[in-house]
Amino acid sequence: MNNITYDSTSFIINGKKVFLYSGEIHYFRINPQEWRRRLLLAGQAGLNTVSTYIPWNFYEPEKGNFLDWKGQRDLRGFVQLCGQMGFWVILRPGPFIHAEWRHGGLPDWLLAEGITVVNRANQPSYLAAVRRWFEAVFSQVRDLQITHGGPIILVQVDNEYGQDWNGKYGGLEYLNNLKEMMRDLGVDVPLIEMNEVKEAWPLEDFIHVVGAYPLNSWSDRQKFHPLSLSPSPIRDIQPSQPLFAIEAGGGMYVARNSPNKPVIPSHLTEYIFWSFVGQGGGGINWYVFSGGTNPPGFQEVEGALSWETGRSYDFQAAIREYGQLHPRFGIAKRLGWFIHSFNEFFAASQPAEGAIGSIAPAGLEAAVRSDGKSALVILRNYDTELPRESTDATEVVADNYARRHRGKLKNVRVSLKKPDGGQLSFPQFVSYDISENRTVGLPVEMSLPSGLTLAYATAEILSVKHWMVRNLVLLYSDSGQPVEVALRVPSSVAHELVGETECLSENSLRVFKMNPGNLSTILLNTDPITQITLLTRWQAENVWQVGRAVAIFAFPLIDNRYEATAPPDIHITEPLVLFLPEIPGELPEGCSWNEQLHTCTLPVNISFPAIKPTIQQHREGDWQITELLFQPSDFKDIDDILIRVRSSSQEAYAYVNDVWVSESFIPDPLYSWEFKVLQAARAESKQGSVKVVLKSREAEVFEVQALCVVSGSCFQSDDSEGVCSR
Repeated sequence: MNNITYDSTSFIINGKKVFLYSGEIHYFRINPQEWRRRLLLAGQAGLNTVSTYIPWNFYEPEKGNFLDWKGQRDLRGFVQLCGQMGFWVILRPGPFIHAEWRHGGLPDWLLAEGITVVNRANQPSYLAAVRRWFEAVFSQVRDLQITHGGPIILVQVDNEYGQDWNGKYGGLEYLNNLKEMMRDLGVDVPLIEMNEVKEAWPLEDFIHVVGAYPLNSWSDRQKFHPLSLSPSPIRDIQPSQPLFAIEAGGGMYVARNSPNKPVIPSHLTEYIFWSFVGQGGGGINWYVFSGGTNPPGFQEVEGALSWETGRSYDFQAAIREYGQLHPRFGIAKRLGWFIHSFNEFFAASQPAEGAIGSIAPAGLEAAVRSDGKSALVILRNYDTELPRESTDATEVVADNYARRHRGKLKNVRVSLKKPDGGQLSFPQFVSYDISENRTVGLPVEMSLPSGLTLAYATAEILSVKHWMVRNLVLLYSDSGQPVEVALRVPSSVAHELVGETECLSENSLRVFKMNPGNLSTILLNTDPITQITLLTRWQAENVWQVGRAVAIFAFPLIDNRYEATAPPDIHITEPLVLFLPEIPGELPEGCSWNEQLHTCTLPVNISFPAIKPTIQQHREGDWQITELLFQPSDFKDIDDILIRVRSSSQEAYAYVNDVWVSESFIPDPLYSWEFKVLQAARAESKQGSVKVVLKSREAEVFEVQALCVVSGSCFQSDDSEGVCSR
């Protein structure tokens, strides 16, 4: 069975209800050599779907003359790679895509014929050109639809038609014309549209999808746009179709001439996700999940859509322009692991209005999502004005926003009306506080392996692993925040406590107090043993799948390798904690084995060698110039050098060997813009010297760091043992 359908709560793929957890990855903005690594990271984050635009003018720069679909234009190769790596694919071929791309993908020759973003509609010459474009696209990927055994599950028709800038010149007729073209050309998967033809909703043979950007580049810098926790009105407009966010703000672009230059705090990631889940969402697509770079000449130009975006499309995304990870990657990953473990619940559940009996303290927002048996209680401690996030140098922060200081909400208590008519109030024993800027999804009556039920918890679920000799349940909470965990356990099942864990009650529920930070654990002698371990939020954001094992490690672990970034001339030792699915036949050298927790802890020694670039600074008119000259010896024992720049300039650029490589239009010295020297220069060897030039206009603050990037191997044995080495 190869098909996709849908109902009111979710998409149904090959007969199974699925919550789509997706990320936008633009293959045409990424070196094809990087595609696999970006997709490996997407897999580590728990994504099951990848979405991508297809820019028309990147393929047909001259009327009727299509370039080869190769290299960075190899759409088919990218879609096939996604399928091989286990992802479904959403295609967005336009003809207009926006995407902060030159003319939104409309070719220059088309604009010369009088067709613009504003008036694109039903002119015969335009529709003929669009059909030629669609024919070219679907000749490449028609047979890669799920209905033919491929990974493509959805196709979007046009984009943002009917927005304020282009009126409704064609209305429903225009969208139907594009739909009929696609159907004629063999597109037989569901079609989605994100347009503003509201008078015609719901559209026949379309699923209307939405966007969610609580902070953006096109409106007042001071304005934070809160998202509702109430059921979305779109569910009433299309009651038989799922609610899907094709663009959930996974960051934000900043244009040279935009009125708002926001730095997007990473906590907005969970704010958007849980808000959309509360609204009844059946899937979410982070826009964008991976940043990239616009090829020369394809950046958005002033006059087309008013913005001049430049070439960097870093987007403050989970995976940044040169592949480094933003803190929001860890947040998206812990949400993705939870979805992976409970996808059936997310696909079948919907908002449970009226389920909240009472909630304290005042000001705490709440919603419930339930499948009629299990539930998630969504709690949100946010102001309507965007708060600052952190002053940690490793974090991207939101600054210069007016706000009230709400602070932590203490002694939170929730009373629920259960589907069976009963009541549930929690916590009962352990005081629970919610930090400011925090949105959480707390489990209620969630089924666990071996007949256990998590009645409630003031911790969140990271994942559940069903292993041969052990079931591993990972929970997490803020560091220093004790939690209460209540289990429904058969009376015949005994428990053992490890770490800072104590049993508070053994009446109808077994209620435990757990403290994060030292792998506090409840062991239950079910068959197989069930292990419930509490992590800190930091640990939950630094988990990695290594074979069948689960690892906690401070640096990314992908494809059996780690990549570490740190200042030069230091040596660090980082613990690698591996939760193993079974007892290894032979312990790795240096492993500290914990029999109770089935963990192997390995010290990983990483050296970051000294690098000594020649540095010169001077001014040229309005420009502050910094030049760094690296010799071949600087690259001898490292994989790359990451340049991190902080500037108060509205306009700053970076060049490697006189070639443009990066830029920033964010005048915030707490925000860093970054690039990898060798990757940016696409250097195949480390034999020659490399010159890096940084230009910042009228910068009051201009700080430059050169960090070492080193990698090592993580070898995976048949016993799922992990060993890391340089």
